[in-house]
Amino acid sequence: VSVVVAGQDIKAGTKLTADLLTTALIPSKSVVDGAVTDKKAAVGLTTLYPMQKNDQISAVKLGQTASGPCGFRCTIPTGMVAVSVPISETTSVGGLIQPGDYVDITAVYTRSAGNNATSLLQNVLVLAVGQNAAKPTARLDAKGNPLPADSQAVVAPSSQDPNAKAKTLTVAVNPRDVPAIALATDQGKVYLSLRPPGDTSTAPVAPVN
Repeated sequence: VSVVVAGQDIKAGTKLTADLLTTALIPSKSVVDGAVTDKKAAVGLTTLYPMQKNDQISAVKLGQTASGPCGFRCTIPTGMVAVSVPISETTSVGGLIQPGDYVDITAVYTRSAGNNATSLLQNVLVLAVGQNAAKPTARLDAKGNPLPADSQAVVAPSSQDPNAKAKTLTVAVNPRDVPAIALATDQGKVYLSLRPPGDTSTAPVAPVN
């Protein structure tokens, strides 16, 4: 199989150019997961790890943008922003929510006229619980090459352990939803409900007084 390899030793944080890369024929059983097969797919991306000459270039070794090394920000889907909300064990499904899960967000406001519960958002991606954050994973096309930097992010949990002691939870939302979340955390209390795998449905939810 023809794969792209490092033409010389490359430091972590290096923006790849065509002259740093070459191709080599590798036995199929030796090809690493996510190996890049087209030099054009790697040019402009940034290495997350140092590579030695002739190392195979793979998606997991590359950053997710063409502007520099990428970490937590690469877990934020295109067009979204990350925002944190305060949580406790009772408001976050017993502390069992993990990065990569999807949740619904409900706000409860206490007012002189009585309490009011409102469904704020549905099917929201969890990016981090406390400082246990999701990690960016390879974003590949059908041929195993990295997708362009503006493609949808894919995340995987960096830990499978529950985190009942976490004080915050960070989610990915549309920028227009940030004021509603800010108001809810300042004037009320936020509750999270955990969605089962594959459930992306949304439905109107009437406020409760």
